[in-house]
Amino acid sequence: YTYILGKNEAGSVLYGSEANDITETVTEALNASYKK
Repeated sequence: YTYILGKNEAGSVLYGSEANDITETVTEALNASYKK
């Protein structure tokens, strides 16, 4: 599986393949936009 999603109040991702982890990319983009 690529993703396993949970059904709760937060709608959490219970499992996600590390190849699809975009956390670093999103964090860098957000930080760059706030520096301007």
